[in-house]
Amino acid sequence: MTLSFFTVVFDADDPQLVGRFWAAALERELTEGDPGEWATLPGDPRIDFMKVPEGKTTKNRIHIDWHAPDREAEVARLIALGAMRLWDIKNENFEWTTMADVEGNEFCVVQAESS
Repeated sequence: MTLSFFTVVFDADDPQLVGRFWAAALERELTEGDPGEWATLPGDPRIDFMKVPEGKTTKNRIHIDWHAPDREAEVARLIALGAMRLWDIKNENFEWTTMADVEGNEFCVVQAESS
């Protein structure tokens, strides 16, 4: 195989705004590029934020799931940073909360039940 993972890219109206949200959420240092054009969040995974001319109009076709040992506490922390809680799901193996970041990009906070 010749492919290897490089980065996750968020299209954004305001890359610095979205980047600062994710930097705070993941407790990482944001590298800000050209103002209003791009920003990068180094680490694992690397996340890039790129200016695009069009706004978000529909549900993401792909999203990131994050694991948290205390989902409710993490959801509350993310809301305090500017995220919005969209809905909660529970099945036999997992509980998760679907959220939206400061520009409406969906992501989930997952809590697996103990085995």
